[in-house]
Amino acid sequence: MGKQYKQLTLSERYQIQAMFQLQFSALKISAEINRSNKSISTDLNRFKDNTYNAEKAHELALNKRKTAAKYCKVSPELIDKVDSVHGTDGEFATHEKISKSLKCHIYFAKPYRSWQRGLNENSNGLLRRYFPKKTFDYLSPLEVITGKRVSLI
Repeated sequence: MGKQYKQLTLSERYQIQAMFQLQFSALKISAEINRSNKSISTDLNRFKDNTYNAEKAHELALNKRKTAAKYCKVSPELIDKVDSVHGTDGEFATHEKISKSLKCHIYFAKPYRSWQRGLNENSNGLLRRYFPKKTFDYLSPLEVITGKRVSLI
């Protein structure tokens, strides 16, 4: 397994600032503080005006980390709202209620236009590569409850 990534610390950013002011290249800075060139370049590129401020860079990095998708948790209230308006007439039959409740837009792909579904279609393709259709037997809700195969007519 590869090397575990570790965020830049404020003290490392102070070192970057000092070396940047001495006009060291990103490659030279990365060698000096034993970090990847990509990490240093990314941090230096936070500032477009050819300056670098360690404290500001650290603050920007922390803010970006806080808003990252893996740190944004879904609240139980949000799940309850989505579940309560899911509807029984079909999947997302009451999408207008969801949209108003969550104050967000919901978009649907047009039928037979798979390119509009991007990630969904890509994921389905990868799943089908490793698990072809009929790999798993489908169980109806009644079969799950009873634990027996049921012939539906």
